[in-house]
Amino acid sequence: MKLFKAPIISRKEIAEHTVEVTFAVPAHDFEFQAGQYVRITIPELTIPDPRGNYRDFSIVSSPNERAAFTIAVRASESGFKKTLLELPLGSEVQVTGPHGEFTLPKNPDRPIVYIAGGIGITPFMSHFQFAFEEQLAYKFIVLYSNTALANTPYLAELDNFAKQHHDFTVEKIFAPIEEKHIRERIMGVMEITTPLWFLAGPPAMISLVRKILLALGVSEGTIHIEEFLGYESGSSIPSQAIARRVQNREEVLKLQVARAETLLDALSKIALISEDDLEGTITFANDKFVEIAKYKREEIMGQNHRILKSGYHPPEFFKEMWATISSGRVWHGEVKNMAKDGTYYWVDSVIAPVTGDEGRPVSYLSVRFPITERKELEEVKAKDEAVLASIGDGLAATDEEGKIVLVSKSFTKLLGWEPAEVKGRLFTDVVQAVDENGSAIPESERLIYKIFRQHTKLMIADAPSVTTDGMNIYYKRKDGTRFPVGITVSPILIGNRFAGAVEVFRDVTKEKGIDQAKTEFVSLASHQLRTPLTTVNWYSEMLLRTEIGKSIEKQKEYLEKIHSGSQRMVGLVNTLLNVSRIELGTLSVESQPVDVAQFIQEVIKEQDQQIDEKKITITTNIAKDMPVIETDPTLLRMIFQNLLSNAVKYTAAGGRVGIAVSVDKATVLVAFSDTGYGIPKKDQDKVFTKMFRADNVKEKGEGTGLGLYIVKSVLSALGGSIQFTSEEQKGTTFYLTFPLTH
Repeated sequence: MKLFKAPIISRKEIAEHTVEVTFAVPAHDFEFQAGQYVRITIPELTIPDPRGNYRDFSIVSSPNERAAFTIAVRASESGFKKTLLELPLGSEVQVTGPHGEFTLPKNPDRPIVYIAGGIGITPFMSHFQFAFEEQLAYKFIVLYSNTALANTPYLAELDNFAKQHHDFTVEKIFAPIEEKHIRERIMGVMEITTPLWFLAGPPAMISLVRKILLALGVSEGTIHIEEFLGYESGSSIPSQAIARRVQNREEVLKLQVARAETLLDALSKIALISEDDLEGTITFANDKFVEIAKYKREEIMGQNHRILKSGYHPPEFFKEMWATISSGRVWHGEVKNMAKDGTYYWVDSVIAPVTGDEGRPVSYLSVRFPITERKELEEVKAKDEAVLASIGDGLAATDEEGKIVLVSKSFTKLLGWEPAEVKGRLFTDVVQAVDENGSAIPESERLIYKIFRQHTKLMIADAPSVTTDGMNIYYKRKDGTRFPVGITVSPILIGNRFAGAVEVFRDVTKEKGIDQAKTEFVSLASHQLRTPLTTVNWYSEMLLRTEIGKSIEKQKEYLEKIHSGSQRMVGLVNTLLNVSRIELGTLSVESQPVDVAQFIQEVIKEQDQQIDEKKITITTNIAKDMPVIETDPTLLRMIFQNLLSNAVKYTAAGGRVGIAVSVDKATVLVAFSDTGYGIPKKDQDKVFTKMFRADNVKEKGEGTGLGLYIVKSVLSALGGSIQFTSEEQKGTTFYLTFPLTH
């Protein structure tokens, strides 16, 4: 063991509220074994700590790193930790160590199962790095539990180990460890019989896991527990190191008896414990057994276990159980029993034979954990899954990693994937999304990805559902064909914990057909309406020009109204026609030379009447070196007319409207600004959608809600784009860019 001063040389955040701290080693002469720990002492705490100025920390780094060593610190309200994380780089602490015997076994023949909780993964990281650097032939199995993904350190490193080394397996759980996790994820899938078990993490977790392992028949001699826990001052758990220090066999025996009594006492608080003779007659029952079965002790002693039969299990169930234990083997299973008052309860049972000198059973010891609540939840879950599976829309539920855990029958019907083919796979790998052109939609733009991204940025309770909201998205079936979908994705929340997402999608082919039919109808109606309106417009113009004789003033007034109305109708029909062309894809581009300065003056002149009526001041700022551009003048006029008309319409009398044009290399830059009413912030994401008008201008003048939709669509056809900035009661500026030559 050494005592030396070590300066802090770096700090790095490795997870939420978790920081790696690295210390330089003077003279490079600090040697330790993978899995050992050090005591860090801070000479003067900047923040007082009632527990003192030192703590023990497992070493994360490999023993091969001789120039420095690294620890991991979970941030808390501790004055010690706050001081350590706030000290300037270069500050020195006092280091004592190395300590502990939580090290790699020298013989790699037996596989090692690591069970880590939270920051307890740190000594194991030292084990793994050292073993891989030295190319030692260990087989590692890791069960890593933590409360949430965001504050779980070293996930990427563990995944890399698993990819690079075939003898390294990692299972991750973002919830408290339960018996089923060990039974199903480790014992149920491993082809190993005598592994070593290494446990590290919070004291409560270590205690529980140790009890579970012992209850599952794991030999205590194979369980290794971190000698220091680093969470609470003075906390520790007896380990093999204690036994090695006890030289006197009598003391070892006393310690083992004490352990057994402690274990039995702890188990009695949470488990039903009983002992039966070879006929199944109850000879011992603890208080928990009496409490759950609801019999008095004298009523149950001497009775056969048949008194608790619920009638749920078939006779073969109990025949298999008796065949197992009478042959000297341990039986494990879930049993539904009936209490004295007729109520039912479930227990997770382990029945082990107690053998005599000849190795034959002399009695049977049973340990049963109450699981009624869990079984009831499983029943509710099964019913919920049955309901979900019958939903007409396609449905998929994922876990917090985005892997599919449940799909509906309609999911299979719509996509062609069977549940067994997709469960456990990433949703975005199975369900491929493309746009209307058949191009793959990036994962970052998928709706389900947005839910996963939101839950890390928002308070979980505030994470909203997301929908396609007019987006054109197609899903690809298993056979490669595709269909349009409408999608809604919602987060799954358990309390305030994000547990995954549910996506519901439906085939909107019929809706698309209806939209197409409506678009075609608008086109037909527009063409049919345009002819008579053009005629009305033509003859009203002739009357106004007095080409067929002089009109009296009253007639002229009426004719002007007719003319104005017909002009509005022509404008509306033209707007509908433009929308129809856009949606049918028949909008053609015919480029010609355009003098932008002259062109803008023409557009302004067309709206002189409205500008003069409202006394709007128009200013133009066109670059002197502005060249003639090649574009479609009809489409460009449509864009400029709409933007100028909006600026004039939604600016109060006496306001100002500005038009600026410049060129940057091969791109034309145009800005339309006004001092008008502005666009409310809540409406700004909808301004380019069809039939939308902001609430603050609905009473300010007539409008169809189609102008900006047309502007954006037509500009896109010209190879351009549009953005804007706006503030209520201060005005709006639209910024256009399009190529100099199209």
